[in-house]
Amino acid sequence: MAYNYKKVDEILDELDPNRIPMVGPALCDTQEGDPYFNLPGDINDYYIPFYKKFMGDGKKEYPKFFCELQPNKEFVGFDGRPNPGDKWKNFVIKKDTFTNCGLHFPLQAGFLGSLSEREVEYTIANRRKVIDFGERVGVKYYTIHISQDGFISTHGNYLSAANILKKTIEYFAEKNTKAYVLIENLEYPKYPSTPHEIYWWFNKVKECDPSGRLKFGVVIDVAHLWRTRGEIMKNINEGKGVPSWVTEEKDIIFQPYHDLLNYTLKTKLSGIPVITFHFSGSYGYETHLIPGMRPYEDPDSADIKINRFYDENVEMNLKNTIKTIVKYYFDSYRGVDRLDDRSFRPLYIAVESYISYKHGVKQSISYPSVMKGVKAVRDYTLQYFEKLNNKSENRVRVYNFLRKR
Repeated sequence: MAYNYKKVDEILDELDPNRIPMVGPALCDTQEGDPYFNLPGDINDYYIPFYKKFMGDGKKEYPKFFCELQPNKEFVGFDGRPNPGDKWKNFVIKKDTFTNCGLHFPLQAGFLGSLSEREVEYTIANRRKVIDFGERVGVKYYTIHISQDGFISTHGNYLSAANILKKTIEYFAEKNTKAYVLIENLEYPKYPSTPHEIYWWFNKVKECDPSGRLKFGVVIDVAHLWRTRGEIMKNINEGKGVPSWVTEEKDIIFQPYHDLLNYTLKTKLSGIPVITFHFSGSYGYETHLIPGMRPYEDPDSADIKINRFYDENVEMNLKNTIKTIVKYYFDSYRGVDRLDDRSFRPLYIAVESYISYKHGVKQSISYPSVMKGVKAVRDYTLQYFEKLNNKSENRVRVYNFLRKR
């Protein structure tokens, strides 16, 4: 018998908005699909108000706002001077207690693993400026990539990537940041991509901060993990070589995707805080679609549903993915004796939706269409939170902690 999910507005009336999962869009300045608005200039006057109204119940606005800021261009040039075209340097978020933002390091302003001293210096200089910006606007977490295409083939590339990571962490320590510093899993063969690599690199990051003052964690990009599984299975089936540590995890990688995700979260990363999930629709080779929507559908008119049938031969089952995330979050408190503000750990879900293939043409997605996917993910996540409320003593305890006082 199908579970009769409670309405989302009823759940929101029960729960404390400061403790429930924060689900919001990734706002990237090079992936903007609205011709009349720009990032970051219109965040305060358009993106935040639209979010609060759209995520509300039709009668009142949703009180919280969450997004992951994704500046994608350089903050400083190769000459060390500030980029005159930097749109973020004077940006200020209108601060209130219900505005939360993460910050993703720019992808177009780095050479992670480069053997060129000049490119390494350029990468580190940009990372320092990004951290300066994040500290100024008060972000809650930073998302960090460790490697990138073109610089992963040699031991020298690895040593360079590790050096850039070390310098980045040292600057975080120098700034005494209170935000979470999170490493993100990437698509194979970049690293970290497999459960073992995520675990190994997390511990490598911690070694860079001997003071132990920084808060480290992980971003799990569910689409990257899904794509990694497919690429490794393809390579092994075609007889192509893979690293020995990948071969050691072959059995779990060949299992259904939600089993791999569950193993990653509950077994390999047990005791390691997964603070943020990057979430998107994944179909074939595309990993940045609107959740619940197939690539050929019109994002402006499509009826977005998470609770639908998925052909797992070609697309990620988002319904099972959300269930796995929610179960992990509840069960991560199993060994916590006392639930209070000190033991509470936030859960951020950043929806990365950038493209569609409307009319067979690859194109960017407008913010209102992106928000349809954000709301669908938020609603199904909360409904599954409520469903787990009667599944075990621990889960009831966690749900009660999330209630309004």
